[in-house]
Amino acid sequence: MTNTTLTLNEKKTLRKWIIEKGGFTNVKFNLLFKATRDGCSPQTFHNLCDNKGPTVTVVYNSSNYVFGGYTPLVWTSIGNYASDANLKGFLFRLTSAGTFSPKRYDMKNNQNSILCNASYGPTFGAGHDMHLFTGAINSSGSYFQGNGAITVGSTYNANGDNANQIFGNDNKYSDIEVFHLSDVLMDVDELRQAEPWRKGIECNKKARDKLLSGMISYYPIKESAITHVRLLMIGQIGAGKSSFINTVSSAFKGYVSTTARTGTATHSLTTKYRAYAIKDQNKHPLNFKLCDTMGMEEDHGLDVNEYLYIIDGHIKDQFQFNPAVKITPKSPGFVQNPSPAEKIQCVIFVIDGSTFSLMPDGVLKKIISIKEHAQARELPIAVLLTKVDKISPILEKELQLVYHCQDVADCFQEISDKLGISKNYIVAVKSYEKETETELSVDVTTLTAVQQLLRYTDDYLEDQVDMNAQMEKISNLSSMNLEPNIK
Repeated sequence: MTNTTLTLNEKKTLRKWIIEKGGFTNVKFNLLFKATRDGCSPQTFHNLCDNKGPTVTVVYNSSNYVFGGYTPLVWTSIGNYASDANLKGFLFRLTSAGTFSPKRYDMKNNQNSILCNASYGPTFGAGHDMHLFTGAINSSGSYFQGNGAITVGSTYNANGDNANQIFGNDNKYSDIEVFHLSDVLMDVDELRQAEPWRKGIECNKKARDKLLSGMISYYPIKESAITHVRLLMIGQIGAGKSSFINTVSSAFKGYVSTTARTGTATHSLTTKYRAYAIKDQNKHPLNFKLCDTMGMEEDHGLDVNEYLYIIDGHIKDQFQFNPAVKITPKSPGFVQNPSPAEKIQCVIFVIDGSTFSLMPDGVLKKIISIKEHAQARELPIAVLLTKVDKISPILEKELQLVYHCQDVADCFQEISDKLGISKNYIVAVKSYEKETETELSVDVTTLTAVQQLLRYTDDYLEDQVDMNAQMEKISNLSSMNLEPNIK
C-alpha cells in the first residue's frame, strides 16, 4: 500500500466488504496504477492492470469524495464487456465531502460488470455506471478532468442515491488508484518469521522482569533537580488514556488494576486532573507520574489554553474541571508560580489506532495546536497508539508481533503524515479492557512503550541541564566582563 492516498479506515472498510462477497479470507492491497505517478491514459492503465486478477479502483476528487469499484474479474483489452456470474463486484463511496460515510452499491444483474476496452480507463457497468475517462487526460496541476460519466443504476443498484450523493457530481479527479487484491492471511508462524519493521518485542518473563527492574530503579537525571517526571496524556474521549494508566499499574502489581476510571460515555469520564504515581508490588511510588486529564472533544471540554496551563504546571493534582467554566489565572487553586517538579516533562497524544481516520477535524486541529505550543517549549512530543489489536485481528492473540504487522506500520505512517510527528516518536500498545488477569504480551508491550517514553523525557532533561549550564556560564562571564567561549 506504499504511496497510496487510501486511509486505514477506508482500506479496512473495503477489505470487510470484499471478504463479505466471498473468495477472500483476508485481503492485501498491491498498488498497480496511480494516475499522479503513472499518468492518466487507458494504455498505461491496461499495461499495468490487465490480467492481474481481482482489483479495486479508488477515485479521489476535488470535492473530497472517495469512491470507486471492485471487480473479481480480470481487466483485458479485448473490446467487450465481462460478466460477473456470481455478483461479487460492487461500486462504493467511502468518503463524502471529507466525511467518512461508507456505502456499497451491489450488482443487480450479472451482465456487463466491467468494460474491457483498450480505449477506456476502468469502466464499470453498461450505460455506463462508472466511466472515468476515454483517451489520455492531462493533469491541470491539481486534478485530472474526467471525460466520462457516472450514472449508477444500470448494472449496479444506486440504492436511491444520485450522482451528487455518490461522488459530489465532480469529475475533477485528484487521483485514481487501482489495486490488485491477493489473499494473504498469514498464520502466526509466517508473521513471526517476517522481518519486523521495528525491533520486535521479546515476549518472555526475563524481558518483563528486566523492564520492571529498570523502571523501579529509574531516576531523573540528577542535575535536573526534580525527583520524578510527569508525562501528560492527551487524547480524544475513548482513546484509552485511563485504560493505559491502569495497564501500566497492572504490570507492576501483577494483577489487573482499576486505579483510573474507565468506561464509555458521550462526554469525558475523567473530570479531574490526576497525576498518578505508579507503585511497585511493595507499594513504593516510582519516579514517574502518568498524568490524566479530560478527554478531548471537538466543541466541548478543555480548550488549547487550558491544556497549556496543565503543561506549564499551573494545575494541581485533583483539580476538578468544570466544563461550563474556563480555567483562568483567577481560578481557585491556580498555581501562579509552579516549580519545575509541577510542570510536564513529556506530552503524549493518546490515539485509538482503529479509529484515527475518523478523528474530527476540530480534535485534529486541537492536537496540532498543542503540539506546536509544546514544541515551542522544547518539550518531547510522542504518540501512544492504543487498541492495536483492533487494527489487525492476528494481534488479538499474538500482540508481541505488533512491529511485524504492516497494518500497524501503515497506521504509524498515516499519523506521522497528519500530525507531523516522526514515526520513531510513536509507540503501540494494547490495554487491559476485558481481561481479569494480566498477560505477558500485554505487560511487555506496555512496559516497552513506557521505557521509550521515559527515554524521550530523559533526553529532554539532559538537554535542559546542558542549556542551563551554558546560560549560567555566559552569565558568569558577562558579570566578569569576559567574552563567552561556549562550545
